[in-house]
Amino acid sequence: MSDDPSNFDPSCSNDGRVGLRVAIIGGGLSGIAAALRLSWAKDREGRPLRVTLYEARPVLGGLTRSIAHGALTLDTGQHVFLRCCDEYRRFLGEIGGTDEVFLQDRMAIPVVSPGRAPAMIKAFSLPSPFHLGPSLVSYSYLSIKERAKIGLAAVPLMRVDPDDPANDNVSFAQWLQDHGQSPNAIRSLWELIVLATVNVPADQASLGICAKVFRTGLFESRHAGEIGWATLPLSELHGSRSLERLNARGVNVVPERVVRSISQVGDEWMVEFAQESLSGEPADAVVVALDHRAALKALPSDALSSQNEIGSLGFSPIINVHMHYDRKVTDLTFAAALKSTIQWVFDSTAVSKVADGQMLSISISGADDLIDKRTSAVVSEFTNEVPKLFPRAAGAVLKDAVVTREGSATFRASPGTGRLRPRPRTSRRGLYVAG
Repeated sequence: MSDDPSNFDPSCSNDGRVGLRVAIIGGGLSGIAAALRLSWAKDREGRPLRVTLYEARPVLGGLTRSIAHGALTLDTGQHVFLRCCDEYRRFLGEIGGTDEVFLQDRMAIPVVSPGRAPAMIKAFSLPSPFHLGPSLVSYSYLSIKERAKIGLAAVPLMRVDPDDPANDNVSFAQWLQDHGQSPNAIRSLWELIVLATVNVPADQASLGICAKVFRTGLFESRHAGEIGWATLPLSELHGSRSLERLNARGVNVVPERVVRSISQVGDEWMVEFAQESLSGEPADAVVVALDHRAALKALPSDALSSQNEIGSLGFSPIINVHMHYDRKVTDLTFAAALKSTIQWVFDSTAVSKVADGQMLSISISGADDLIDKRTSAVVSEFTNEVPKLFPRAAGAVLKDAVVTREGSATFRASPGTGRLRPRPRTSRRGLYVAG
């Protein structure tokens, strides 16, 4: 196959010939991206592929979606990206979404804490990795001694090979302790980034995965860590925009189709559905773009070399609390929080289509302690927490609050998970995994 778009002319009928049939299971970002890439590809006979995308939900986007709440539109979670996320930014360009996101022109992260003035972690006009030095030297949540020791970990971390299996087996927090970082420095600086990106605390996170985050996102380029987010609801950006683009590329998108299993019959694959009234669909190749739990149920038992262990990846949950106040309670667009059960908070007023007051979206990663808590208890907890960070909220009226939960938001990136994550190719010809 060729995935070079220049090899495919969408206006060419190819003399009526049609190419190999490819089924993609899962309409999240990885499934959409695979379908778009394959829509440009041809088989060995030079024929455009016939791509079908099956999605269990009514809309595309996977976990990056929105829900309707009265007149409001709420994203299920505050999804952000960094300038270094080249593939995602290329994806945005492919679906025509580049102008529908905000992206900082210089990394700047406000950090708030009860009873203290906000601090700022930001990039300066210096070569990387020195661009963060001035803000870390004055970072008020660390003691002078702790600030002086940041380099004891930052410099060696730049030399850690994320792909070395030995580094995958080490806890990031233990590695930081071994390199002179105090518990407060880990909690107030390093874990601020780890929780938001890896979705587990530093003491549960793989050194290899964290090294990749810090090297690519902060150390290798002054601009890499600039933060971006969608300026319209995710179901419009990832859902509607993707569907329009897929339709234009000739991809057959089939929503509300739950795949039960994939089996090989001779030279063909058969995609079987959970709906008993539906017969199976044949394909010449299949891409499974599901989370590891769903993929294990669908894949043949011998498709992956580590298939019996993949279930050990586990999941790490995320919850989001959307709080609608009757007035503006903070001028910050977003902030990270310390010494609070709040981790990150975003002003989502515009994207949620709030007509009055202010909507704050609070995002909690690694939310094991909250995921099963009653909604009323979660709302009560954060109603008490918000005024500690933003005093103006004490005089505001909370008009509404909504809690969204993703119990299986990401795999649990703990030490040892690197060897469990499969590569795209499987042991079966014509069967691949993505995401």
